[in-house]
Formats: sequence, structure tokens, C-alpha cells
Amino acid sequence: MEGGSMYRDSVRLATVAFWTVLGSALAGCSDAEFGESVSVPQERHASLLDDFAAGRPLVLPGDMVFNVADAQRSSTAAGRAESNADPSGSAHCLASADGVGTATAEFQLGQVLDNRGRNPLKVTVRMEVEYECRLESNPADTSKPEDQLGLRVFVRDSDQRIPHRMMLTDAGSLAGPSRWTGRQSPSFDVTLEPGLAYYFVLAGRVAVTGTETSSASARIDVRSLKIELTPRK
Repeated sequence: MEGGSMYRDSVRLATVAFWTVLGSALAGCSDAEFGESVSVPQERHASLLDDFAAGRPLVLPGDMVFNVADAQRSSTAAGRAESNADPSGSAHCLASADGVGTATAEFQLGQVLDNRGRNPLKVTVRMEVEYECRLESNPADTSKPEDQLGLRVFVRDSDQRIPHRMMLTDAGSLAGPSRWTGRQSPSFDVTLEPGLAYYFVLAGRVAVTGTETSSASARIDVRSLKIELTPRK
């Protein structure tokens, strides 16, 4: 009996350790830094157009398709992950687990622009985003990390500074299953310094964990992303 008790204790401790490590890996899905590791080769950078420098706005993806369209995904065991980003302005990510396993999926969509002039350029940035989200999970299952979903926009320069970031939607499974749609148009001012590249990005991420007794899924569909940069004096 003593041996059986020791075995059960070792299994229990191993299980606790597994979920503790897994929880650390998945925590912060929708924190302030996800999606900022976007990297675009120099040959894919775009220079600010002459008409923009002359005072006319730059409208994306109308004037040029997005040059940031990246997607990543990972899963274990019963987990499943999908992600995609289209340079024409749409994206999606899906993570699900119908049994024991994990899944994470994310995307980055937007534009990297170089200020190749000699002077700073003051611009007003307007990002119009239409999206649909779904999070299905059992909030009563507290034996696992919280399933999470996040969507946000940010501006990053090539010196790794973040002059602007904004969360558009942020949800966790503790609130229970939910579906919602959104249309947001965040607007903000940024000064583009000469000699630097600027990333204007929409980033989405979902992460879920499945167990023997509960499944989970999370999905973000971006129907449309539009970015407009207007010079200001």
C-alpha cells in the first residue's frame, strides 16, 4: 500500500508540474508584447511615396499590398492550429484541442515603410479593422491554464522602439464561451524619423489547452484591415 501511495503521489506531482510549466508557457497570450517580433527583409521594405511626401495620404492596401503578412502556429498531442495572413488585407488564426494537448496560432499583417528622406515626417495613422472572434471553453475547468485570445495594433521602428500600441480585443476563458464581431478605427499621431523603418502592424494570437475532460477552441477572423497615413504639419 505504501508503494501505491508513493506512486500516486509521484503521478500527482508530475501532473502539477506539467500544468505549471504549461501555464507559464501560455500565460500572457494577450499581453503587451505579443506579435512584436515581426521581421521583414530589407528587399521587401517600401519607401514612402513621393505623393505622400508632397502632402497626399498613403492608403493601404490600395496604393500597395501589405508587405507584412506572416503566420505562425504550433500544437501538441490533440491540439490543432491554423493561421494565415493575406497581403490583400485579411487574416485568421485558430487553435483547438479536443483532448489532452495544446495549440497556439498567431498572425501579423501590415506594412513596413522606410523614411529615406532627410527630415522627420509627422503623420496621422488611422487603422480600420473589421473582425470576428470566437472563444469556446469550460470556465469551470481550473486545472489548466486559461485559454486566451488577443488582437491589437502597434507601431514599431527599426530601433525597436514602440511609439504606439493598442489592444483591440482581449478575452480569456474564465468569462465563459463567447462570440463577437468588432469594427474599430484607432487613430494616432506618429513622427517618422529619417533613416528608420516603421512597422504598422495588426497582430492576433490565440492559445488553448485541452484536457481529458474538457475541450477548447479560439479563433480570430480579420475580414479587413486598412491603414491610412496622412501627413500633418
